[in-house]
Amino acid sequence: MPIGIKDTDGGLGNHIVGSGHITGEEYLVAMRAHLNQDATSFSRYRYSLIDFKEVAEIQISNAEIEEVVYLCREAAKVNPNPLVAIIAESDVLFGLARMYEALISGTDWEVMVFRTTQEAENWIHARAKEKFGLDGLTMV
Repeated sequence: MPIGIKDTDGGLGNHIVGSGHITGEEYLVAMRAHLNQDATSFSRYRYSLIDFKEVAEIQISNAEIEEVVYLCREAAKVNPNPLVAIIAESDVLFGLARMYEALISGTDWEVMVFRTTQEAENWIHARAKEKFGLDGLTMV
């Protein structure tokens, strides 16, 4: 499966990992399932760590990107202020992630794009402590 999603830190966070070649439809299926899950579980999330380091290629249309943004805006009604760290090493994925970051503005989701796992995790640790008083997150 090119996209895996698992809860971390007892449901306070989630880790989304992509690998290989991902189509827009595969990405949409994963995001629909994740963003439309049980509202009680989804509202507990304080952070999301999205790791696209192992993605070799993503084929996603503008319409698919717009649908993901729409799904996130709807999910923001359930969970209005999580932290979202995206790890994208390649220039193409980094650019797509930055476009998503711009498109999701208007919500209170804090979205940042990073080149390395360490940078992303450091940001989540610092912001989760500052924003939610959470210390000692393991992200596993």
